[in-house]
Amino acid sequence: MNNKIATTLSLFALLIISTNVVFAQKNIETQDLIWTRYSLKLKIKDPYQIKQELEERTYWFPWRQHQFLSRTLLERKLAQGWSAALGITYSMQSLPNDPTIRITENITELRPQVEISYNQILSDKISLNHRYWSEFRFFEQSDNSFDYSNNRTRYKLELGYTPSSKITLKIYDEILLNIGGNIVHNVFRDMDELNERKDNVFLLRSTVTPGTTRQIQKKYPLMRIVFNPEFLTERSAKFDFINQSRFILGGDYEHT
Repeated sequence: MNNKIATTLSLFALLIISTNVVFAQKNIETQDLIWTRYSLKLKIKDPYQIKQELEERTYWFPWRQHQFLSRTLLERKLAQGWSAALGITYSMQSLPNDPTIRITENITELRPQVEISYNQILSDKISLNHRYWSEFRFFEQSDNSFDYSNNRTRYKLELGYTPSSKITLKIYDEILLNIGGNIVHNVFRDMDELNERKDNVFLLRSTVTPGTTRQIQKKYPLMRIVFNPEFLTERSAKFDFINQSRFILGGDYEHT
């Protein structure tokens, strides 16, 4: 049994991740991010090992945290470069996804997952890894419980270069497929395209973080969006709704 800890440091130095224009959602804005990841492999007993990944994602310009992830996996080596693993991912993401907005809300998520991978050795220093995994997404609720949202099935093609036994540089591309009934279609974009009348005003009545209305208005300029906050208490929400003492509207002056 080999108890030696094999440490792999994958540092994506100045790696810029940009979303491309896709046909499913038409025009999507481009954002620049830096991903930094630390990977640890601990062999416990052949053919098993524990894999730990810590990943930090930050916006490039302006600088702001985007997401932190921690993955813990129990992996079993199979024959001829194949392996299988079970584990869980902890994720904390800062919303909204706009680095210009400084007031954010952190969303916590747990993802139990199962995966299978194949590591193809091309040379002494270069390898090609095929990783297939499926994860089940649970989001934290206001009462600190976690509700199931959807399944995400992923395939990642990863090219690795290992200049030494302790350092590996990697570059990869990935395909994600979201499956489930809680996946929300982008209704704002449809409303934007269908808003032919110039006098339509859309009223947003929801609990959202400061700056959300401005962010939506910037993304969908054809829509006229006004925010109307509610002043309700949990004990007497119906009474407060019927007997509101004040109405506050937030938006462009000509729309309010």
